[in-house]
Amino acid sequence: MAYKQANPHSLMFFERVGMRIPPLNECFSKINIGCKMGLANLTAVFFGLYSVKLVNIPMFLTFRRCSMLTTVIMNYYVNRVFPDAALSITLFLTTAGALVAGWDSLDS
Repeated sequence: MAYKQANPHSLMFFERVGMRIPPLNECFSKINIGCKMGLANLTAVFFGLYSVKLVNIPMFLTFRRCSMLTTVIMNYYVNRVFPDAALSITLFLTTAGALVAGWDSLDS
């Protein structure tokens, strides 16, 4: 990125194949959202690793796959956006598959 800032015509090969490498000043303008997203992801990974100690692996995978349902529900309550048909079908199949996969350990 710093090299791209000094020489704007550098790394043109990557742009021809569809990868955009922004200049350094553009990266600094987006650093706030990147740090927030990184911290949220790190928190999710930390709690995910901690939860593996408390539940068995099939139950953990069932919870993780059903988290997509929670995301869609919260998106509806916060933004009032209902998912389209393709996302609804994907959500149903993923949640149903997660419940079937973890069915033996759901009673614990």
